Amino acid sequence: MKGCLAYDCFGAGQKATRSFPQGVNWMTKPSDADEIFAVFRILFQMHQYLWYLLEAVGLADDENTTREIERLIDENERITGLDVRRLVEVDLGGYKSNVDRWLKEVSFKRGSDRRESKNKNVLGKNFKGANLEDGDFTMSLMIAANLKGCKLDGANFLGADLRDANIKNTDLSKCLFLTQMQINSVIGNKQTNLPLRLVRPTSWDDQ
Repeated sequence: MKGCLAYDCFGAGQKATRSFPQGVNWMTKPSDADEIFAVFRILFQMHQYLWYLLEAVGLADDENTTREIERLIDENERITGLDVRRLVEVDLGGYKSNVDRWLKEVSFKRGSDRRESKNKNVLGKNFKGANLEDGDFTMSLMIAANLKGCKLDGANFLGADLRDANIKNTDLSKCLFLTQMQINSVIGNKQTNLPLRLVRPTSWDDQ
């Protein structure tokens, strides 16, 4: 795609670089390559969780949910601040389960009629112009799906694979849990509206 990259590491690359002595990387010190890559994988996951949690805390509509999400944000900062040798020993299973639980809690409260889709493979499906408000596309395979002109207010795209999906003339400004990586991989145009936190790819200017 012209003018943008589809890959975004949520700042994990910069954090991983700062976690090692200046000038140390997998090329300058191949013996540390496994540890360096392990640190990056963990930080990538944690930064991705943080992206979702920061959005979720703004969507929470009760004190208990807000408090639990803020606790997970604090825990995220604690874990990512660990020394690299302690970081690679962290078991993220429990943390991930808690994040998933509260993201789902927020998502389903935001869409009272939302029902979790059982069909997660909609690769290439033509939804053109459909009303998909409050749709749940969590972890769905949506490569090359046609979402042109769809109504998507409240739709949840947490972890959805949107590569080459057509979102021309589509308003995504009220969608949940979209990331810059997803947006960089889709096909949009000047009439595509995005949430304020996301950046419009320059390649869309010609569409």
